[in-house]
Amino acid sequence: MRSQPSEGRYFPITPSRLIALTRDWPLNSGAGLGPRRLRNPDRAEFKLLALLRPGRDLTVYSLSNDVDPAWGEKAITKALETLARWKTEPAEHVDGRSRMIAVYLSGEAQLRVLDERLKYARRKFGAGEGLSSSRKPKVTSRRVSELAILNLD
Repeated sequence: MRSQPSEGRYFPITPSRLIALTRDWPLNSGAGLGPRRLRNPDRAEFKLLALLRPGRDLTVYSLSNDVDPAWGEKAITKALETLARWKTEPAEHVDGRSRMIAVYLSGEAQLRVLDERLKYARRKFGAGEGLSSSRKPKVTSRRVSELAILNLD
């Protein structure tokens, strides 16, 4: 597992600690990337802390250097404890559907846990779609529900 935070960011947890905390989680990514990942967030999701796709993989995101390292470690530990509720749920093997449980930083001492369910359809080749774009799924519906708001104090 590689951990390379981008400039001005750090990971709130070491790879060995992440593996130790999630050792008994039944994760199987199937994509060859590994079931546990340390990643830098996209620009739009700078407050995303962790993302679990039940039965598939877990991703922990880097934090800005503005966030205190001790507080960041406490936040990720609390996030992983919370995500453990869904660790035994099986992966959805229904074509055209996916589920993600995300933990976001909210304010200075809160975590928000969101359940995001996507439905998508494959585009049809022809009718304005080329071969490369016809293989990319098109999201047809997105349902986001808030599961919990947690205080870190």
